[in-house]
Amino acid sequence: MNLNREILKIKGRNRAGMAAVGLMIKGRSIQRAPERTGHLRGSFHQRSWDDTRGVGVTIYNTAAYAPHVHEIEREYRGGEWKFIENPIKESREEIFETLRKFATI
Repeated sequence: MNLNREILKIKGRNRAGMAAVGLMIKGRSIQRAPERTGHLRGSFHQRSWDDTRGVGVTIYNTAAYAPHVHEIEREYRGGEWKFIENPIKESREEIFETLRKFATI
């Protein structure tokens, strides 16, 4: 099941709902990011939008080494690799529920 395709099926989804989902996933990602110096955990951001493409949210990390840590499978102190991807996968139903709760008809 493709998450983006399923989200597009939710009628009335809006920026407020996407922002709420973004905050939820961002918070869970911060908790799961490896903590060595705290820089990685402190470098998370989110941006929600509502434009001609529709509505959406981007969760990203500005630490230069974040992609490396996210994609390299190994043991990390105080965290894990795939620290953004795993919370998204594990929260699918909660994501849909949140978007439906904020949906306008």
